[in-house]
Amino acid sequence: MCGMKLKSYIRGEGLTYQQFAEKISVSSARTVQRYAEGRIPEPNIMRRIVLATGGQVQPNDFFEVEALTK
Repeated sequence: MCGMKLKSYIRGEGLTYQQFAEKISVSSARTVQRYAEGRIPEPNIMRRIVLATGGQVQPNDFFEVEALTK
């Protein structure tokens, strides 16, 4: 599955950081903004992000890793 960055997902869905914060039950829009800018969420928050995005944003999408090919 090809993932996407959280910031791209939020923009693409027309959501605000506050709306996404409410969707994943975190305390503030600033927290979501930090995740969108690259901060790695705790595992329980990461799970909520994956579920809230229908799997479009995956844990690997938070890391700058080049695709591996054989």
